[in-house]
This record gives sequence, structure tokens and C-alpha cells, in this order.
Amino acid sequence: MPQSDLVFSSQHVQKVSEEMQAVSQSYEALFTDLGEQILRDIDQEERDSQQVQITLKQIEQALEAFSAYFPSNDKVACQKGCGHCCVFPVKTPPQFIPFIADHIKTTRSDEEIAALKVKMQQNIEERQPPLYRALCPLIDNESACSIYEHRPLACRLFTSPDVQLCLKSVADGSSVSQQPIRYRVYQSATVALQAQLKKNNKPYEQIDFIPALLAELT
Repeated sequence: MPQSDLVFSSQHVQKVSEEMQAVSQSYEALFTDLGEQILRDIDQEERDSQQVQITLKQIEQALEAFSAYFPSNDKVACQKGCGHCCVFPVKTPPQFIPFIADHIKTTRSDEEIAALKVKMQQNIEERQPPLYRALCPLIDNESACSIYEHRPLACRLFTSPDVQLCLKSVADGSSVSQQPIRYRVYQSATVALQAQLKKNNKPYEQIDFIPALLAELT
């Protein structure tokens, strides 16, 4: 068959494959670049709380951009008052602890903080192996997060397509599929916060949220 009559060939397959690989690499680079941008921005700020605020702003802008140019049809079952995931153990970059503690200290009375600390200690004691599940002491009487705008990144990235999957995970520790882009954005932000600490020779590993917050409030 004359070359001019070909509409399909192995060369065409190879060309498209190479183009797709290049696009895939560019897509992956978006998340690396996001982390690098966050690191550059927070590196100019010494205060932990300010670093967190800058990071959250960058996350918001990134999610808006991805939503506009990479629209997703992924179903998300999460809604206010659905706190099944709020029993999971949470780890956080260290910068979030003073950020959240400052918020609590400025919005609650001494009596309220004292009561919260009792609940936090009880929460720590309730978390037993193998799953370490216990309802977060920051959940309010309406089953909603009382520090929603200040909650850790791990709480923000978690999504679920089906409440039943959450209930199953609470019971047996099975995994729940996440919305991919949202997960990657928050992952990049977490890495950036850790990288900033490591760069300045500070402890950078993620820490257990409730025990660290209790210590900060004590």
C-alpha cells in the first residue's frame, strides 16, 4: 500500500505514545512545581502560622486552577455532619500545631480550653491498636469540625465517593479511594512544609496531631 494511503501505522502509534509521555511528564511537573512555589513563598516567613496561611492560599488557588482546566466527574459523598473519617488518626506537618493552637486560644475561654484538654487526653487513651480509631475531640455537638477553617491538611485532602466505604474503613481499616488531583495538591503542600523545616535544620517529620496539640495547649 502506498505510504500516502496509510491512516494507521506503527510509526503513528509510536508518535502518539511519545506525545502522551511528554504530556504525562508535564502533568506530573505541575505538582512538583506547586510544591516548589509553596516552599519559595513560605521560606520568606519565619512564623509557623504565617507559613500555614500562605500554604492554604496556594492550595486554594491550585485547586481552583485544576477545577477549571481539569474538570472531574468524581463523586464526593462528603458533607457537613458526616464525620466518619474524623475517627482516623491524623498526622500533620509541625507548623500546623501553633497555627491551630493560636486559633483555639483566641476563640475559646480558659474553661473551654481546659475541658477540651480533658477530651484530648481521653482521645489519646481511647486510641488502641490495631486501628487506633476514636472520634476527634474537636468535633462539636452537631458532628461538625469546630476548627474547620484551621483543620490539618490530612483532614482537608480526605474525600470519599461512598459513605459505606468510610464505615467499612472505620470497622476494618480498609482503604478509601481519594479524588486524585485533590490528594496530589495536598501532598505537594505537605512535602513543601516539611522541606522548609528540613532546610532550616528543624524537626520535619509529620507528628501525631492530637498529642502535639495537647502539648501546645498545656
